[in-house]
Amino acid sequence: MEQYFVLVLARAGDQWVGHSRDFLHLRIEGPTAEQVYARGAHAIRLEVHKLRSAGLALPPSRSYADVRVDEGFARERGIRWTRAIVRMIPMPPALQPITTSPPEIAVDALPLPKAS
Repeated sequence: MEQYFVLVLARAGDQWVGHSRDFLHLRIEGPTAEQVYARGAHAIRLEVHKLRSAGLALPPSRSYADVRVDEGFARERGIRWTRAIVRMIPMPPALQPITTSPPEIAVDALPLPKAS
């Protein structure tokens, strides 16, 4: 079974910010959702790599619904669910080499929430 982690992308003024419910210390900022997604996915994979390298257990995978019902998580980070983008970040099944520099931005355009 593939393991994954949720990355929530939200607008914060003229920036996008990425948050992970499983790695609360991560806060990834950038001018576009695509950049934040790429950097956020990379940061989460680095966290997983660090835990695996140390022989520590990974947090369990959470579904979108699990993250969505955590009202404190959203409130503390100013996330408005109707305007957020939620992405699942798949993890490799085993410890694999990983680069420590962020990837070049080469992701498909993310669908943006409609302005309210």
